[in-house]
Amino acid sequence: MSLEKGKVMAVKKKEDFGAMAPETDNKDLDVEQKEIENQEESQPKTVTLTMDELKKLIAEEVEKAKPKSGQVNEDKAPEKFESDQEKKEREYYEELVEVELFFDGVKYKDDVIVNINGKAWQIQRGVPVKVPRFVKEVLDSSAKQDAATRRMVQKLTADFVEKTRLYIK
Repeated sequence: MSLEKGKVMAVKKKEDFGAMAPETDNKDLDVEQKEIENQEESQPKTVTLTMDELKKLIAEEVEKAKPKSGQVNEDKAPEKFESDQEKKEREYYEELVEVELFFDGVKYKDDVIVNINGKAWQIQRGVPVKVPRFVKEVLDSSAKQDAATRRMVQKLTADFVEKTRLYIK
């Protein structure tokens, strides 16, 4: 756009543009302003302390954290006392029992690893070994689960074969 010499281009004032801008709700602006202020307040503030002031603050906090006389420190776990029944039960499950896992040299040839509460036992197949009773119970439970799975697979396979016989001739 070129202007000829002597002609002045008309310029709109800022107020004239207000009519063209989309109307905004002042409530939205207030909400945004409050959110910005809240974010600024939540930002950590920098504090300058001398070393002596810092040591004094730390000492005060340590004193506040110390239990007062006659007060029980809640951080300590209370001592656990077992009844005779609980002690007998624990001893029963910790008693060593002999286990010998099936070994065939083909499919069942690898060692079995049992993990219970962060402790692990590696049990060699085909060799009688002594393990705590609770480990044997886990092995027995696993064997029962395997047998139940085998039965379920056989049942589902038989059902599938029966249903598909109608379509296969």
